[in-house]
Amino acid sequence: MSLYNISPLDLKISQEKNNFQRNYLSSQSFQTSNGEMKSLLEINMNANISSRYYARLVNKVNTLQQIMTNEDLEPVFMTLTLDGVYHDLLIGDYSRFTLFHQKKLPDNDKNGYLKTKVSNREPFSVRDLYQLLRFQWESFQNNRTYRQMKKEGYKVGYLFAVEPHKSGVPHAHVLLYIPKHYILPLKEVYKKCFWARQNHIQS
Repeated sequence: MSLYNISPLDLKISQEKNNFQRNYLSSQSFQTSNGEMKSLLEINMNANISSRYYARLVNKVNTLQQIMTNEDLEPVFMTLTLDGVYHDLLIGDYSRFTLFHQKKLPDNDKNGYLKTKVSNREPFSVRDLYQLLRFQWESFQNNRTYRQMKKEGYKVGYLFAVEPHKSGVPHAHVLLYIPKHYILPLKEVYKKCFWARQNHIQS
C-alpha cells in the first residue's frame, strides 16, 4: 500500500537515512565559546530530526506577524488546491480533461513542459503537479492588481507552506499580509487563479 505516493520501501530507506544522520550528529561534538560541550544534533534544525524546527517555524510566524502589523497590513489565509482533474493525470487518466484545463498549464523551462505532456497523453508526476501549483501562485503574483500594490510601495509579506495529499498531489497554505483596501480586489484575483471549488480564502 502506498500513501502520499511513497512506497513502504521508500519509507524504510528514508528512515534508515534519518537514523544514520541522527547517530552521526550525536557522535560529533564541539566546545562552545563559554566552554560548554554540545553535539551537532543539539544545534541541528532538520525538520525530520530536530524538535527545534517547529519552534523556529512558530517564531518565524510570530516575527512576521509583528513586522506586518507594524506596517499596518492585514493577514489573509489562503488554501491553494489543484482541481481534481489534475489529480487524475497522476495515473494518466484524461477522461475528464478538457481544453480549458490545458490552457491553464505552463509549457516552459521554469515550470515544466506540461502542455507537451498533455499532447502526448503522458501521466504527470508529483513534481509536475508541484510545478503547476507554483505556476498558479506566480500567476497570482504577476496579476496587475498585485503588481500595482507592490508598485505603490507596500511591503507585502507571506509564508508559503506546501503539503501533500495522500496521493502525493500537493496543496499549499499561504499566510499573506496586504493592505486592507486590497483584500477584496485580490480575492477576485484569487478566484481566477485558483478556481478549484475546494479552495478558500479568509481574512
